[in-house]
Amino acid sequence: MVRIYLENMVPSDVSNAVRKTLADLHERGYKIALGSSSRKAKIILKKVALEEAFDAISDGTNISKSKPDPEVFLKAAEYLDLQPEECIVVEDAYAGIDAAKAGNMQAVGTGEAYSYAKADYHIKKIEELLTILPYKRQLLLKEIWEIGGIIKTLVKPSRLCQTDSCEMINFEKRISG
Repeated sequence: MVRIYLENMVPSDVSNAVRKTLADLHERGYKIALGSSSRKAKIILKKVALEEAFDAISDGTNISKSKPDPEVFLKAAEYLDLQPEECIVVEDAYAGIDAAKAGNMQAVGTGEAYSYAKADYHIKKIEELLTILPYKRQLLLKEIWEIGGIIKTLVKPSRLCQTDSCEMINFEKRISG
């Protein structure tokens, strides 16, 4: 079933909100990296025509530990030449928030982790990132809704889930003076 879905992914599966927010973040001077435990992350990005939206990719092909270990976040930060304490992770799972904290990063809770007390910030929709992120900082993007290696974050809710929260995507950003 996952394979069939992957084969049928198309650019229109990505919501306009995701595309616009990524473009706005780039215009603000952010670098964006995808961090995913999926070994199919690059394939998915190509299928949905988002591979050009990312400055770096850390995925299941270069990590050996899963959350709450911070490895995927640390690799993504390394690829963007950032120190962990310069990053903020946006995450929908408690284990992801815990991983961010274990990696000396701040965290934005969303989805199921929206009200998680360990998160430093909380957002419900991707567009809210534009209100909390200042201009000219660094940003890393990672998936949140992953099932069988499919990054549900990047597709419209009508295709994969029943709530608007599936439009959310997770971010990490550089915090500098």
